[in-house]
Amino acid sequence: MAEALQALLFRPERKLVSVGLTWLDQAARAAGDNADEYALALAYAFACESPDIQERAVRLALKHGARFTPSGAEVIRDALGLLPPDLGEQLVTMFGGEVAADEDDDFVPVPLPELPSLDAGFPPIEDIRELGVFPDREDWQGTERWLAAFVRFCTEDRDLLRSVLARRTSWPTRLDVQPEWRYLDQWSEAMARQIVTPEIRFDPPPVSSSVPWPSLSSRLPSPARVSPQHLFLLRRWAEVHAALRAGTLPPYLLATPTSGTGHLDPGVLVDRLEGYERTGVKALDVDLWQALLRLPRSIAPEVVARAGGLTSRAGSTAARWMSDRPSPVTAVGWTRGFTPCAGDREPSGGEHPDLVPRIDLRYGESGPPLDLRYGESSLPLELPYGEVDPPPDLPRGEFSPLRDLFSDPDRQRWDGHSVYLPWWPAVLPSDREVVALHCLPSLLYQWNALGAESGILRALARADGVAGEGVALLLAYFLVERDSRLGGTQPNAGVRVLVGMAERGDLPAAEVGRQLALLLRRAWFKLGAVV
Repeated sequence: MAEALQALLFRPERKLVSVGLTWLDQAARAAGDNADEYALALAYAFACESPDIQERAVRLALKHGARFTPSGAEVIRDALGLLPPDLGEQLVTMFGGEVAADEDDDFVPVPLPELPSLDAGFPPIEDIRELGVFPDREDWQGTERWLAAFVRFCTEDRDLLRSVLARRTSWPTRLDVQPEWRYLDQWSEAMARQIVTPEIRFDPPPVSSSVPWPSLSSRLPSPARVSPQHLFLLRRWAEVHAALRAGTLPPYLLATPTSGTGHLDPGVLVDRLEGYERTGVKALDVDLWQALLRLPRSIAPEVVARAGGLTSRAGSTAARWMSDRPSPVTAVGWTRGFTPCAGDREPSGGEHPDLVPRIDLRYGESGPPLDLRYGESSLPLELPYGEVDPPPDLPRGEFSPLRDLFSDPDRQRWDGHSVYLPWWPAVLPSDREVVALHCLPSLLYQWNALGAESGILRALARADGVAGEGVALLLAYFLVERDSRLGGTQPNAGVRVLVGMAERGDLPAAEVGRQLALLLRRAWFKLGAVV
């Protein structure tokens, strides 16, 4: 038995060594007061390259230390040099000897590698012929540029735009028989056909349709069928389509980004609003909200002062937003079913863990605590939440992006829920923690639903706003999870982001460590994946 264990624990494969340590533990217990014949096999495990295997071997040596005679202890003592100093020191008290000295490798620090920048400019489409091709669904930048150019050319040269789009819409359409338009390319096609054939109308399908009709006038899907971010995007496109039909389309949009991160330069927004006021143009509601959400959280005082001179409703809203922007308060809870985990040291108990993110929006620094509930189950996360309602001079109505985008993420996921997931950081580029929390409910179970890929993490690393528990948990996840939802690999994705955020000085290092510990304690990840 001892020779078989020596041969097994001498192997380089981590899984084989792990099995060998299990057998060695059983054999050592059966050996009674003398386990010397297994000392050499245990020493072989010290040489394994896997840190978690080394840690386990040290624990077994301490567990069975009293079973070794001086002869067996000498074998253990002679192998201490195979262990890192911190592990070797744990065995010195029981077995004696000396640990390996820290190696002096003459390390010279070098500058951290610079990550590719996403903060490049956002050049507009100048060649109208580019509008003849609808961008790919995953290409948020291309689709934003298409929408901005479409609105601009509607004013600058509608006849030329009509001739370009006529070739793109020469085939029969199915828009009139589709009960809802859940994708931006459907709305883009509808806008293009409206330009080519101004009198076109897309009548709703018969009432007897097997698919429930969500909105006879807008064809927007029910909020229960898409994510808040997805619906927000659809509302923007639907708003442009409605303004086109009504003849109230502005000459340009307010929310078109000026940066590859999705941000909008505050000075540019003031310029655009000043242009609206000079010509008496009324801002589109959702377009204004998207513009406000794309502003950075730090705005130069002189720009805020310029915004204060605006006189339109849209201008005064922007001025108020720049001077008193609401701040989200967030938390991440862990549950076992519907039972919340009481503290960080509580494991999952063998049950499947779930992540339960919480989001609230607060104006000012104080407010009463909010009762945190999910359905009928109370989840007391003990956080000071504040008032939910926006100030009276901000837009209100049936649709409020503050309510929809800054509410608790739905715990469930369904087909198509994450269709526009790559867009989310660009919708809320200054609220990366909120975007991260919306990615969490399906994070641990991505074989059931499409979830966050490492590209989302890279975008959030370059975004603005607090990086709290949600961003830290995503980063910790990509340190231990190497397989993407599509079956490919994304090696070191988390490491690259960690290095980049450390270089920029916005890495929540302590929180990443905490979330990493929670993943290792409550889920199925192993420390070996990290090191």
